[in-house]
Amino acid sequence: MALFTIILFVLVVYHHIGYPVLLKLIARYKSKKQTSVTAEYTRGFKCDKQDETLPSIHIIVPAFNEEAVIHQKVDSMGWLDYPDDKLSISIYCDGCNDETVKRAVKSQSLFHNRDLDIRIVNIKENKGKVSIINRAIKESYADLIVFSDASAVLSSDTLWRSAQHFMRDPEVVVVTGDYSLLTSAFNSDTNIGSEGESAYWQYQNNVRSLESKLGAVMGVAGAYYAIRREFCGLLEADTINDDFIIPMRAVALGGKAIFDAEIKILETEATPLEQDAQRRIRISQGNMQQLIRLKSLLFPGFDLSRFWVSWMFTSGKCLRVIMPYLLITLFILSAILAFKSYFFAFLFIGQVSAYGLAMLNKLVSATNGTAGIGGVFNKPLDKLFNNKIARLVSYLCQGHLMGLIGSASYLLNTVNQYFKLRFFGIETEKRWHKVEIKKTEE
Repeated sequence: MALFTIILFVLVVYHHIGYPVLLKLIARYKSKKQTSVTAEYTRGFKCDKQDETLPSIHIIVPAFNEEAVIHQKVDSMGWLDYPDDKLSISIYCDGCNDETVKRAVKSQSLFHNRDLDIRIVNIKENKGKVSIINRAIKESYADLIVFSDASAVLSSDTLWRSAQHFMRDPEVVVVTGDYSLLTSAFNSDTNIGSEGESAYWQYQNNVRSLESKLGAVMGVAGAYYAIRREFCGLLEADTINDDFIIPMRAVALGGKAIFDAEIKILETEATPLEQDAQRRIRISQGNMQQLIRLKSLLFPGFDLSRFWVSWMFTSGKCLRVIMPYLLITLFILSAILAFKSYFFAFLFIGQVSAYGLAMLNKLVSATNGTAGIGGVFNKPLDKLFNNKIARLVSYLCQGHLMGLIGSASYLLNTVNQYFKLRFFGIETEKRWHKVEIKKTEE
């Protein structure tokens, strides 16, 4: 039991600290042997002979009730630096019951957007994002397909830089960039909730930059990624994390997925704090699903060139999915062994302290500015339990809790569907819905 507990502890530390450190060291060693394929200059919105050699690009924007950001999205695509005859844009309005379609059409008709090749597809009945993506893939004939969220704003050289990677290295099949939250666009309440999310994405960007040097980013930002059309396969109807399945299947076919830190992706619509948990549960459900569907990435076989892909997928993705279960087991076993060894007693106290800090941070954050639990002690409590470290610990603990709920619910739902179909002949709807961000009135 003691040995098993130590192994669990090592796995927990390895996933959170050891893997990023090893990844950094290996990536640094690998990068010394590689030359950069990033464009050393930009196009500068000027036509050039080399424009003829650029790949054609089709931007796909799925939209469901995006009236608050669709005008901004259309305008922002107008400043993308890429030849007009090589770029087409399709906005798929998926059964929107707000002003999304009307505002998209109005934005398209503005003088500064008239040169854009924009097709606005108004789908009357909501079909779901996966259905929209599959339809868009079938209708696309460009060399490269770009997926971008309606709420994302891209740097002007995004398409140009992406094209350079594809042109200079035939093995590159996916390109993504640096994703960050534009917190200045949020109100103060959302800023509080987005701080942990911002820190998380900063960490993810750093990890993806390192993974890119080993040839395969483990997942991309759904707000923007470009992929070679021939590597862009159709999705199963019940796919949850489409922005992971599509790129990783391309990697599984032998391609490279590249992260370019100079490609800036700004998210202008953060998830409100009260809906962040729901979003993370859904992502966790998708993490369990993708682990099952991409299990071939866990075993490189005799192809040693795919060893790094397998190592990163196992260390970064597989361990993340099973981490909640490892933490629960570690907590129980260390509690049992705490009376037999100072090491296990210290380990148990450390876990209790971390979980306690996370709970106190949530409690203090929820009552901050009120006469509730804090009262006159709000400021001292804030310094103790609502500082940067406490918020980070809280965000991590909440993430693992949502991971447990999400992965367990996915497995239970899968088993339930199997038994319904196997014994009763009842086939449930294979469709997943995005977490819709509710707009609150001022």
